[in-house]
Amino acid sequence: MIYLDTSVLVSAFLPETASDRVHAWLERHSDEILAISDWTRTEFASALALKVRRQELNHVQAAQAQALFIESADASLVQLEISRTDFRLAAQLCTHADSGLRAGDALHLAVTLQHGAQLLTLDQTLHAAAQQAGASVLDLA
Repeated sequence: MIYLDTSVLVSAFLPETASDRVHAWLERHSDEILAISDWTRTEFASALALKVRRQELNHVQAAQAQALFIESADASLVQLEISRTDFRLAAQLCTHADSGLRAGDALHLAVTLQHGAQLLTLDQTLHAAAQQAGASVLDLA
């Protein structure tokens, strides 16, 4: 099972620098079990709102991307539950100040670790922290 970080999904549903690589990776791994959590849904909506505030998207484009993401997530992604244990592990991961890990990314990492999943992320800080924590981290290549 592969846990998809929000950074990957934003590039999958919006035109970004890594979009072509993300699409190619998703196509090559279409037979894999791909997973997200409710936190991913929250972060995706937040990323869209940020792009609207920065005037990179208008409200209609953001709503269309949100609807497409929800439809795709509901149809083809496994939804991993977030537990109290996940939040506690995320808090513990945040205590490693030198990792640069932020709370939201620590929660993604905790969910990945707790479910024994592999992680796919475009975030280099999360990538490094995940490796340091012993998670299996995939690359787009």
